[in-house]
Amino acid sequence: MNVRTDAAPRYPGLWQKILSLIFIAPLAMVLAYAATGANNYIFLLVVASILFLAVLTDFHVSLVMILVSSFFLGWAIWFFQLPPQLINLSYVLIIMMLLREFFFTANFTSVRTPINYLLLCLIAVGALSFLNGNVMPYPAVKSMLRHVGYLLFFVLLIMARLSEKTMRRLVWTVIIVAFIQIPASIMQYGWYTLVAPKEFGTRADLSGGILGVSVGGHNAVMMAMTFCLMVGFMLVNRKRWYLGLAGLALMIPIYLSSARAGVLMFAGAALFMLVIAPRERHAGLIKRLYAAMMVLAIIIGLALSGLGGESFSNLFDFNYMYEYSVKRADSGMGRLEAFGVVKTTLDSPLLKLIGRGPGAATPTSIVKNKSSLMAEDPTLFKGMTTYALVTLELGYLGLALFLLIFLRMLFASRKLLKVIDDPFWEAIALGFGGMVFVYIISSLYVSSWIHYAETFAFWAVAAALYRVGQLKGIFRQ
Repeated sequence: MNVRTDAAPRYPGLWQKILSLIFIAPLAMVLAYAATGANNYIFLLVVASILFLAVLTDFHVSLVMILVSSFFLGWAIWFFQLPPQLINLSYVLIIMMLLREFFFTANFTSVRTPINYLLLCLIAVGALSFLNGNVMPYPAVKSMLRHVGYLLFFVLLIMARLSEKTMRRLVWTVIIVAFIQIPASIMQYGWYTLVAPKEFGTRADLSGGILGVSVGGHNAVMMAMTFCLMVGFMLVNRKRWYLGLAGLALMIPIYLSSARAGVLMFAGAALFMLVIAPRERHAGLIKRLYAAMMVLAIIIGLALSGLGGESFSNLFDFNYMYEYSVKRADSGMGRLEAFGVVKTTLDSPLLKLIGRGPGAATPTSIVKNKSSLMAEDPTLFKGMTTYALVTLELGYLGLALFLLIFLRMLFASRKLLKVIDDPFWEAIALGFGGMVFVYIISSLYVSSWIHYAETFAFWAVAAALYRVGQLKGIFRQ
């Protein structure tokens, strides 16, 4: 196998450059059209050029392109009114980079990761459900890519054989992006309060930061994940209590965007990180319980104080929360309503097992998907939780495979945590356990497994941990 380092050239031979021109350039055009569905040829050429540049340039530059498209492209599309199909750019960038690394780095050999077999099984379930259903090929492939795109990104990062230094920078970048949302949300809230006043609900919905479309529910997942990493740093470096305050500062976008579930998610993440995740060497159980109660009091107290807006006054009104979760809103089905919809839509044993096929619950930008459930009831299926979407399209088997993938990564991080002697990676491995907890729990509320920002953050940190484990001989290469 051709094992390269970060400093190694990407295309050392002339034949590789020739191959890239005659094969990758047309492929970039095809993928650009498939992703955007653009009839504007200038726009199509711009997207194809971006894809082609990603293949010809240094891997680090390509990684930055994927990062920017994952974190900020959704908000840029909304704010600057760019073509909405551009949101798929991160997926096609991942595909192009996978092809390049497979051809020119891995030399057509497979790469060892802890999710290889589960990922292949998930793709197989998608293929079986497609064959059993009546969804057209294009929307099926496009929807399946939404499910597995960032799992392939994880494989890409491992295949690239990056250095520990690069992986450390990647993790810090994820953390910095999360903290950028604090001033961004404050500026947005001030703008919509003083300069362009709006009613409270609208003002809050537009004040969640610059990830996605400033939706507080999605950004709350990113904030809670980063909070887990900060608690990991605090537990490993117990004298640096200010790290805990920095973690609590991540709640500012949640308060300003009125993300009620985000408050409860932070509270759950704090309990998990301070009580369940740590090992005995990090702190005694009594001290951790005391710290957990203190953090919970701060989180809940700030929410109920009214600093975050009137919506938090109903935080513990369970009747209100239940009614809110079952009613249908402009954004789609209610959170609890989704479970009933899944039960009635999958009306046979085979459908329950493998679902109605990828694309059954999602639209497409080129081919009108007449078999889509959204075509039958656009209001209901406009917004769906991850559990509902995955189960409808891939069945309970697909949902189980997803959960196994997350548990597999959790076990890998715990294995690393037992033997790692680097304080930085010990803190990240500790915090990653909380990220898994947040990722699984949040999917009851939002479509976080396929939303770009939090999905990139999760799999970037996962890849960094696994790659460092490989470099230190903990995991096999």
